[in-house]
Amino acid sequence: MSSIRDRTAAELARTHGLSREERDAILGLVAGPAAQVEVVDDASLLRAANGRDFDWPEFDRWQALFASRGRFPSLWAGLEFAPYAEAPERVRDAYRRRKLALLIDWLRALATTRIEIRAAIARYATRGLAAEVVCQSREVACPACGPLHREEVHGVSADLPPFHPGCRCLVLSRPEGTHRRPVRWPAAGAPGGG
Repeated sequence: MSSIRDRTAAELARTHGLSREERDAILGLVAGPAAQVEVVDDASLLRAANGRDFDWPEFDRWQALFASRGRFPSLWAGLEFAPYAEAPERVRDAYRRRKLALLIDWLRALATTRIEIRAAIARYATRGLAAEVVCQSREVACPACGPLHREEVHGVSADLPPFHPGCRCLVLSRPEGTHRRPVRWPAAGAPGGG
């Protein structure tokens, strides 16, 4: 559990504007023993933050990418545009709540989803099966994940979901007899990189 907590704390350290108490509360929600079943109470975290926003470079990077492509994944609803400074407080508060919920979801996914996916890939391999990325929603094509749908993965962290905050891709066994090229995800920091 400590490695999950350490990875989560390192990713959370990339945000700015959250107090130590807020970071500890988020870390407890994400990496604590009850993280799988606990409901996120982002309202209390926002009250503790006195209604101020926080900077999250990973969020900004993906928001810019999705905006440039004109499409956002479904979990980004309400986060397409930051409210202007003179917007009503209820609008700015709703935006902060959505952004905080996305951050907590991202941290949970990084902490647990990749571990679960690596275990699944190992199980598939013992049965002689390959693994592939499967986008959960093909109706609303994600500009980041759409090109990765049905691409083979091998367990390297950069090749595994979640690829971005709000990612809902899965890794499933590939039907026998089908072959595709392995995923080659762009390096972090590169345009469109994960």
